[in-house]
Amino acid sequence: MESVRNYGAIPRFSPESMSADPKLQSYAYKIESALCLWDRSMDCALSDNSALTVLERLLDKYHFKEDTGPILEKTLLRGYDLVLSAMQRDLGDLSDEMIAKILGVIYFVARRRARGGRDYFDVIHRYVGMRAGPGMRIFEM
Repeated sequence: MESVRNYGAIPRFSPESMSADPKLQSYAYKIESALCLWDRSMDCALSDNSALTVLERLLDKYHFKEDTGPILEKTLLRGYDLVLSAMQRDLGDLSDEMIAKILGVIYFVARRRARGGRDYFDVIHRYVGMRAGPGMRIFEM
């Protein structure tokens, strides 16, 4: 029997505390810039539901400490692998609990913005952009 997870109830930082803390913001930007890079690699054709699915799988790993099985859809697997790789490279010194709380707020904001299209992706492309290198981002206009 498959259990249903309530990703919205995962402990997280508040959006206000994220906005007030530049260090926490920088961690979130690293994750969201990887989402932007993934979307750009797919010709900006992904829906917000794709981002939410990848974030849920990352929460499975970091919060629930479980692998929920292989991702069969190639596009989602590519996104998961890309974001996970960026997180391991850029957030490797953080605890799983800290990463889960950062993912939790990103998920919360993404769910709040998602309207069935690309609303969340449009926002992060505009305000976060893709990471080009340490301290460098490429923004969409």
